Amino acid sequence: MDRRSSYAYKYSFYNPVMSAVGSIVAVVFLLAIGLLTDGVVLLLRRIFGKRKESPVKTMRFEAGNIPVGEAKSMLPMQYIGFLIMFLSVEPVIGLLLTLSFYPALPLMYFLAVSLITMLPAIYVAYRDATELAYSPQIKKAARK
Repeated sequence: MDRRSSYAYKYSFYNPVMSAVGSIVAVVFLLAIGLLTDGVVLLLRRIFGKRKESPVKTMRFEAGNIPVGEAKSMLPMQYIGFLIMFLSVEPVIGLLLTLSFYPALPLMYFLAVSLITMLPAIYVAYRDATELAYSPQIKKAARK
């Protein structure tokens, strides 16, 4: 009996071409959603952008405490290093979690490559986080 004439072959629902098309459509859809979201954020930034500055807007606010010294910047970003560290590591961990369901993949090679490529980002993010989180006065006091 020819394989093509069998009942299972005629009525099977798996089609590798359609499966690949479905994956491509999903990726394109996610990219479109991401670009649309970026566009909306940029549009909102332009609409609600920076207005005229006033002394009240640029004053330092210490949540009820008396302000001490000059403000470092308008928007203190002392946790930006930790944010960069999280944003550089989290997608790779998510990808590893997704790929862990496929036992045929050599995940140890992928893990080694991803760790090696993430080390510089983790180092820079940690260095920036410690530099921004601790002011020079605290560093000087810690050395004594």
